[in-house]
Amino acid sequence: WVPTSALAIGATWLLAPVGIDPALIAPARAFLLPQLPGMLAFSIFLAAKSFLQARERASSPLVASGIANVVNFVACNLLVRGDEALVAIGLPPMGFPRLGAFGAGVASTLSTAVLASWVLVAAWRLRPRGGPPIGRVRDLPVLKVLRLGTPVGLQLLAEVGVFSLVAVLAGRLGSVPVSAHQIAIGLASFTFMGALGVSGATGVRVGHAIGEGRSPRKAGLVGIALGAAFMS
Repeated sequence: WVPTSALAIGATWLLAPVGIDPALIAPARAFLLPQLPGMLAFSIFLAAKSFLQARERASSPLVASGIANVVNFVACNLLVRGDEALVAIGLPPMGFPRLGAFGAGVASTLSTAVLASWVLVAAWRLRPRGGPPIGRVRDLPVLKVLRLGTPVGLQLLAEVGVFSLVAVLAGRLGSVPVSAHQIAIGLASFTFMGALGVSGATGVRVGHAIGEGRSPRKAGLVGIALGAAFMS
């Protein structure tokens, strides 16, 4: 989290040289800074979610995501728009300031903290009871985890990097095009969530098959077919 946060902040000084509209750079930094704690919380969420998925407990991350989205919707409206958001729904002003992009970053961190906390509690409840204690850190196969995780991380870097690069290119066109791009990407990501869910379930089924000494081919092919059918 520390090096990636430093890299994210440092990258904002590259926006002007690559031709981003100067009016977008300050809000980008204002959004990023309060969002940094949320990046740590999201990493914790991913780890706990993977643990729960491996234990075939997929409902807790789903519920957590729903609750976190509601928190984000409410907090983002209040912190970005201030009292204007309350007046719009017929409520009296309560002194909420209009924080703009900074408020969006705060709302993102708040909702991600809720997300991480929910799945951590669910994972904690599945901890071993009455059996042998969990091994010490030096007893865990860290190198094996790194060998398996590094290709996955590089694949995610390539995937997310493409979207980030396109967003930067859209930013060169001004605030209206980059806003339109963000809406379009949001709609595209929404449709992609189905295939992403199928891939997570497939990963669990393949992992269980390998752990049990069975061929993972059937589970993998079923997952590929379901994902292709959904996206088609």
